[in-house]
Amino acid sequence: CSFSPEEVFFNVLQSTGTRHRAASLLLIGPFLDYWLTNKRIDNYGFNILSTVFIILSCTIAVGTNLSQFICIGRFTAVSFQVLGHMKTILVLVLGFIFFGNEGLNLQVVFGMLIAVFGMV
Repeated sequence: CSFSPEEVFFNVLQSTGTRHRAASLLLIGPFLDYWLTNKRIDNYGFNILSTVFIILSCTIAVGTNLSQFICIGRFTAVSFQVLGHMKTILVLVLGFIFFGNEGLNLQVVFGMLIAVFGMV
């Protein structure tokens, strides 16, 4: 009895408790958000642009999770870790490209270098 990679992928995806995590986030999230920010989510002024960005963010998150499951099934553990480190470096670099280097000083650069060398 052999399983195709797609069958294994979807079995792993279903067995990781995704539904439980989503349900707990829906139940606990609004209370935690109010506790941390003293603002209620239902008072937010949603408009078309914010809704588009929320949907875009959710789509990117789902794509990221699916790509991680695909990588786990096809690559070794070391390759998966290297991909994770490359993603971290890419996030740091793109953050400075898109959002500027306002908070960039020697201490921040030194901290990022320690983090990157710590990954290796």
